[in-house]
Amino acid sequence: MAANIAMTAPVTQFQKGEKIAMTAPVMQSGTQNHWVVQFMMPAKYTLETLPKPQDSRITIRRIPGRKVATIQFSGVATERATGENEKTLRSYLNQQGITITDKAVYAYYDGPSTLPMFRRNEVMFNVT
Repeated sequence: MAANIAMTAPVTQFQKGEKIAMTAPVMQSGTQNHWVVQFMMPAKYTLETLPKPQDSRITIRRIPGRKVATIQFSGVATERATGENEKTLRSYLNQQGITITDKAVYAYYDGPSTLPMFRRNEVMFNVT
């Protein structure tokens, strides 16, 4: 019997560089870009004790620690809202002389049933 793990936060996603057809399993805002979605696992699990995925497209991996800069915003994380916050954070980091080392990652902390004004979202960049 498979173990059930409660939903964790944040759920993150970032854009993968390759173009794929609309039939891909994970999409955002109807674009034809491929997105990687990540779920954080509770600390009580190890790579060995996590339930095994039933879908071969799902992989479990450890992500090493890294330094990130974030900007938090509330509301529905539309393409416009994430884009504006990404631009604001990128501009701030550039003004501070902080080097961005990868594409933006978007983090979502609340489910769709949470009232928009109470939703917590972030845009983050890996930085040096």
